[in-house]
Amino acid sequence: MKKSLKKKVKLMKYLDIANEINQRITDRVYEEQLPSEAQLMEEFSSGRNTIRSAISLLANHGIIRRHQGSGYFVNQDLFETGRNITMLTNKNSLNTNQPDKQIKSKVINFTSRLTTPKEDQIFGCQKKSPVYEVHRLRYIVEDNAFLSFEKAVFLKELIPYLDETIAQNSIFRFIKKQYDIEVLHSDDFLSVGLADEEFAEKTGQAVGSPYLLVKEINFTKKNKVFNYSHSYYSPDREYYYHLANTLK
Repeated sequence: MKKSLKKKVKLMKYLDIANEINQRITDRVYEEQLPSEAQLMEEFSSGRNTIRSAISLLANHGIIRRHQGSGYFVNQDLFETGRNITMLTNKNSLNTNQPDKQIKSKVINFTSRLTTPKEDQIFGCQKKSPVYEVHRLRYIVEDNAFLSFEKAVFLKELIPYLDETIAQNSIFRFIKKQYDIEVLHSDDFLSVGLADEEFAEKTGQAVGSPYLLVKEINFTKKNKVFNYSHSYYSPDREYYYHLANTLK
């Protein structure tokens, strides 16, 4: 017998609501179809715009799909058991939809420095602006499997404070909570490469093993670049990248 989901909740921002809906999808409370917009408004004691923002975030990540005239349905492909799927589009601090595939980070380098000429151009900042540079190894908690090696640069003008402890967890989640900065859109460049000796030494991967390289330039709501990164992903997983084509 299905338990009633109705409960008293405090007024939550759309990201909190999106995470709660995502968790219910993960727990298979919402197995196929989401409740109606009106039902979600009542459930979360929130306005129409807040609910629509939460739903849009989930749809933009490909977690749910809209069926014209019928509502929103769960993307079942993401919840098949036995598949090692990593979402490359998760940039707004949504919790993972695979609870047994939580990610942990090991910081191997954390420095403050000044931008290079190339970074001046990417960030659109003054020459030699202060930045944080973070190098992290990322692993799947369940089996300690290598996921990626990440080199990320954050502009201090927009992100005044980071430290190594913060970098051991979700940096984007900290930035959203502390500075109300989230990714409005990004420029992503994907390519493949082979591990050299330096890469192999840092990651524990074999020399010559393939990787997927994702270069990201992330923009704020005010269209300013706050983060530039290179992530080298293991070939032993599936990577899900959702693209919504709004051009007509």
